[in-house]
Amino acid sequence: MGHPGILRIDIDVAVRGDPPANGARHLKADTFWHTKGKQRNMPFSPDIIVTGEDTPRILLAAEAKLSRAIRKEDEAQLKTYMLHMRCPIGLLVTPDVIEVFRDTYTAHSEDSVEHVASFAPPRTWDIFKAPHHGKRETHLELRFEEAVKSWLEQLGTSPSAYLNESPKDAREALRDYILPALTQGVVRSTGPRESLKFL
Repeated sequence: MGHPGILRIDIDVAVRGDPPANGARHLKADTFWHTKGKQRNMPFSPDIIVTGEDTPRILLAAEAKLSRAIRKEDEAQLKTYMLHMRCPIGLLVTPDVIEVFRDTYTAHSEDSVEHVASFAPPRTWDIFKAPHHGKRETHLELRFEEAVKSWLEQLGTSPSAYLNESPKDAREALRDYILPALTQGVVRSTGPRESLKFL
């Protein structure tokens, strides 16, 4: 039964250690309660995920950040999400850098998730860097998130164009970690976050 002014959110959490047959099995996680206008105990959810075409399995998770420096907290949240959801590849994306993480499935802690690559993003993202936008820019974070999503979609459909223009470190990271997920799955946004602020 609902409570006035209360938002109930249920999330699915994959069980680490389950065999990956037709995607990871899922258990219903604890229910998180959020007071209207506040977000207590809000579980981390990445901005963008890549899921299998015929399964709910998450192949890649990406978090888009406008801030130049990636915080340890951001990295820890992504790693924890990857562990719980059995997600093999994670990205922390800013207008300055794309950081790639891979779950080695060797432990039941963040130690299992390794930082495996770092490379420069598309030059078109320069418009999202602080010196290039003024105070009048609105919804900049959402626009950047959409730019990241579009980039992933374009990579999945026509990777050769981007690969040919990329330096060696970017090509290797894309071929080894990112493209395999994109060619097997569908790029999806996890939902408009702005709406949560008004619930």
